Amino acid sequence: GARWMGSIQSQFSNFDKVQVGYYGGQGFSIIRQTLIDMFPDDSTCALFADVKPFDFQIFLDRILVPEVGKLLTMQDQGLYGLNGATEAVKIMRESSKYGALMFSDDDREEG
Repeated sequence: GARWMGSIQSQFSNFDKVQVGYYGGQGFSIIRQTLIDMFPDDSTCALFADVKPFDFQIFLDRILVPEVGKLLTMQDQGLYGLNGATEAVKIMRESSKYGALMFSDDDREEG
């Protein structure tokens, strides 16, 4: 219920700073491009019409890409469920500097 939502909200409050943890900028770009390829332009508006106040690009960068990064981290680390998701977010936060150094993507604009 409310406690679970509070936990999710607290995780999300700094999620845009996390990006994709140890995957770094290169991982961010690969995940982002893969998601863009999955949603052709003609279907994007209909699928994401209700993500206000975000436009699709902000929704993609701030929500979808980090969520995929979290799921990939969970898979990498063998984590499951809500506790696994919380641990994955912790790992992403703790490894974000490593990812930025080892897998930087200088072509990606910071947003």
